[in-house]
Amino acid sequence: MNLIIFVVVATVLAINANAATVFFNVNQGVSGVTGKDFKDNKASFTETVQLAVADTLSGVTTSATVTGVNFVNQIVAGTGGDDGDDNGDDVGRRLSSTLTMQYIVQILDTTDAITVFTNVLQTAANDGTFENNLHNAATTTGANQMSNIAVDTNSFQSSNMMTKRGDSKRLTGTQITGLIIGVFMFLGVLGTLIAFIMSCSASTAAPAAADKSLEM
Repeated sequence: MNLIIFVVVATVLAINANAATVFFNVNQGVSGVTGKDFKDNKASFTETVQLAVADTLSGVTTSATVTGVNFVNQIVAGTGGDDGDDNGDDVGRRLSSTLTMQYIVQILDTTDAITVFTNVLQTAANDGTFENNLHNAATTTGANQMSNIAVDTNSFQSSNMMTKRGDSKRLTGTQITGLIIGVFMFLGVLGTLIAFIMSCSASTAAPAAADKSLEM
């Protein structure tokens, strides 16, 4: 019994030692909405992004939490151009404004690297999947302005924020299932071994008892 308890405890500790909670932030260029739209409809915009990210990551995790949603206007330098006169200043760089959608993703109790999740988000941003998920989520949340949002391809950026290990004591459903299966397999092998040893002992003891009776 003590051996069984030791195996269970060791397995639990090993799982928890490998699991971690990871954080990363995302910047993604978008158009079709404005920063004012976000300020006027912050709750529905936030919920829309949360649902879209969860849907996008559903194939690799069900524990994604999205916080810090924001839409920020950023000033960038343009490439310049012909300004219509002949004074030779056409090479000057012009300034333009772009809208960036920002959010933070937290993944609980994962053994996967952050790149597993960022690669999924980046691929979805570039192939239109994330944009479709935003449109579908907007229908659910009632964020009408988000129904027209366009995600700029090849503008996805992410950066790691934090990885926490050793502070999570919860097991995921998959981990619990694996633990239970492992324990029952161990018990099955142990039971078979005990039965085999008892069988061998019984077969050895029978001839010895017979010989002793003949001697008497």
